[in-house]
Amino acid sequence: MAEKRMFAKTIVLSDAFLDMPMSARCLYFTFGMLADDDGFVSSPKGIMRQCGASNDDLNILLAKRYILAFDSGIIVIKHWRINNYLRQDRYTPTSYVEEKETLTLDAKGAYIEAAQSESGIPVGIPPGIPRIDKDREEKNREGQDRLDQEREEGTLSDESVCRPEDVRRVFDAWQSLGIQKLRKIPDSTTNAGKMLRARIKDYGIGSVLEAVEIVRASDFLMGKVKDFQITFDWFVRPNNFLNIVNGKYDNRDKPEQQTRQGREMQSKYDMIKKWSEADES
Repeated sequence: MAEKRMFAKTIVLSDAFLDMPMSARCLYFTFGMLADDDGFVSSPKGIMRQCGASNDDLNILLAKRYILAFDSGIIVIKHWRINNYLRQDRYTPTSYVEEKETLTLDAKGAYIEAAQSESGIPVGIPPGIPRIDKDREEKNREGQDRLDQEREEGTLSDESVCRPEDVRRVFDAWQSLGIQKLRKIPDSTTNAGKMLRARIKDYGIGSVLEAVEIVRASDFLMGKVKDFQITFDWFVRPNNFLNIVNGKYDNRDKPEQQTRQGREMQSKYDMIKKWSEADES
């Protein structure tokens, strides 16, 4: 198996990729470093435990389709062939032949589920082996326009991902700030409630709770610097939330206030980015 791995700038520097939490990006890079020469990862759960990633990070990568999952528990990196070009003498074929036979490549070289042949028989899929996420793929195609519109409006939500207890945890964390006491948990029928659930869906509960702590550490957002003071409605808006997690409102003269998790994730991200740049050169 080849020892070096590469990451295409068109993938890892795209807005869609950078919109994900840093922890999810680091998990993607870690999968990329440990995958076999066809982009398959045999033990994603074990890797997540080793690098301190959460299920939320994995779910984000699956939802954004940066990785594809199989019933066997194995995953594959969707853009592997775009990221990596291996010489034949350094290439070792994957041992996960059955999973690979359920895939084909699109025009750009990314893995996709295999298409149907003209006779209606699945191409490259042995009998008895299901195509990965077939139902979800068809459902996504049918409702893609609606999902895109909700995502633009910042109101995309999914109760199977955003659980009631997650909303309660964010509510309790916000109340502990002491700057704007909410009378009750934002209902899913209100604009703020929809956007809160969308943020949990898009970023994961861990990242939303971390964003509340970023607010707590920010003199500007807490109203200690100017007349402005953050409100909950302002907090859950897509662009504002992204600016918060990206550190736009951090206290620039107090770098020691960065959280331990943030420092660790930034260190991992910088290290993997350096590896990627070294491989390209």
